[in-house]
Amino acid sequence: MCQVLTSPKYLPYVCALFFVVILAVATGLGVQYNCIGKFRCRSSFKCIQKSARCNGVFNCKEGEDEYGCVRLSGKRAVLQVFTSGSWRTVCSDDWKAEYGNTTCKHLGFSSYVSSGYLPVAAVEKQFQRHFVSLSHWLPMDQVTSLHNATNLREECTSGNVIILKCLACGMRASYRPRIVGGNASLPQQWPWQVSLQFHGHHLCGGSVITPRWIITAAHCVYDLYLPSSWSVQVGFVTQQDTQVHTYSVEKIIYHRNYKPKTMGNDIALMKLAAPLAFNGNSLCELSLDFLTSLAKSTGWEVLLV
Repeated sequence: MCQVLTSPKYLPYVCALFFVVILAVATGLGVQYNCIGKFRCRSSFKCIQKSARCNGVFNCKEGEDEYGCVRLSGKRAVLQVFTSGSWRTVCSDDWKAEYGNTTCKHLGFSSYVSSGYLPVAAVEKQFQRHFVSLSHWLPMDQVTSLHNATNLREECTSGNVIILKCLACGMRASYRPRIVGGNASLPQQWPWQVSLQFHGHHLCGGSVITPRWIITAAHCVYDLYLPSSWSVQVGFVTQQDTQVHTYSVEKIIYHRNYKPKTMGNDIALMKLAAPLAFNGNSLCELSLDFLTSLAKSTGWEVLLV
């Protein structure tokens, strides 16, 4: 290319300049795309400061910087919000029970059971620093986004943090007991079907695709992506079965272009901490032949009326 554009006399200089420009562009793109120390918008290559995430302003094209701002963490479902550039644990100071209902809805749950509190020392160490409390002067009807209604705290005045329960075991209010037009499944009929359990309660279904990987929907894990909060149960038909096998989750990956507003690219993967033990009857992976056939919906879901 350099030989065509210039004479041999200037060839070394032109080629050197050409490579310097390429290197500069590549370096610039690398810095831009890596977003080191910043938040990268999935809908574009835009990078924003972490402090601009979850601040009530849509800085990304699809507004993804204002999603995933509230989560339940650890084994006891400690409530946390993302604000001022980091995850912070919610103190029980100025907490009202009504906030629990708002938070569960924000997380995508259809119900709210209760909220409680634990001493700071009783939760995992990573949740024992960086706190917030609710703004006591803010009217309840204006608290639509919990993370935008908080004050930063060095410590909890009460000495306690909030834990939240959004699902009641075995109870689903305002639901019919079955899918309309659905059929009861037989044992071993859908051996790749698994139950994804969030803090011990069924939240979503999934399908086994390899001994270590489960495929599910991104909306199930988008705001609840801490692996330690999840487990996978396999090898049973009804939620009342006691002979089930439970597996821990090592990693959760949802589609990088998932759009919460439109449910676009609503797909995610869970990696198990240990491989499943296939037996060819009650547990096996979803076959490729089945993936290309007429689609069937299976699981323990119910219909909202």
